[in-house]
Amino acid sequence: MKKLLIFILMLFVTVGIASALTVSPNPVSMSGNVSTTVNGNFSISTVTNVTGITFVKSDLVGSIVNISSSYLTFNQSTPFNMLNGTTTNVIASVAIPASAYAGTYNGQVNVTDGVGNSSLLNISLTVQTVNAMSANSTASITSEADVSRTASLIITNTGSTNLTNINITGSNIYDADNDTIILSYSPNNFALAPGNQRTVTITANINKNVDPDDYTRIIRVNATVTGASASSTLT
Repeated sequence: MKKLLIFILMLFVTVGIASALTVSPNPVSMSGNVSTTVNGNFSISTVTNVTGITFVKSDLVGSIVNISSSYLTFNQSTPFNMLNGTTTNVIASVAIPASAYAGTYNGQVNVTDGVGNSSLLNISLTVQTVNAMSANSTASITSEADVSRTASLIITNTGSTNLTNINITGSNIYDADNDTIILSYSPNNFALAPGNQRTVTITANINKNVDPDDYTRIIRVNATVTGASASSTLT
């Protein structure tokens, strides 16, 4: 009787660990820059006939912000069926939003048929560190003398780090006899989070004696971090 009891317990354990769905590799790791799409491959295997397989996604959780599960997609339409002993290869894609910060994001995908068969897939995404920003290439003012006119400069953080102390510089403009067009910028010295932009107003105060002519000035935009800079030409 004792031997029979041990045999029954061992049989129970063996049946209990069987799973109809398995995924590999696990986790799926991806890496890329903001505003790009990255891919990772995984496969689903089954030891029985399975119907109605779907993917239940979580958000990708980061240390500063999260990436919504809506940015995670698959090339395999759902629901779908699988036959006993078959494997389905799937491509997972993450469209990394412009607002993502550099760092690691972790999420999960529950591969399930809704009737008890499931396998949990871990997703690991690394967003690379990029210090970058952009500005519109030109800004134009057409005016007579003895007035003030404005133009707009749109600055965008196109990287994955917070940019601080963004500073706009561009010296005054002088005509042949040193009459002045005084340039000012507002706002100046500000911060931008990834994916954010700010409109800066360029004001040109034109002296009444400035000679009619075409004038240009290169306007430079810099931030505290190395590599984050842009320029625009005022005409």
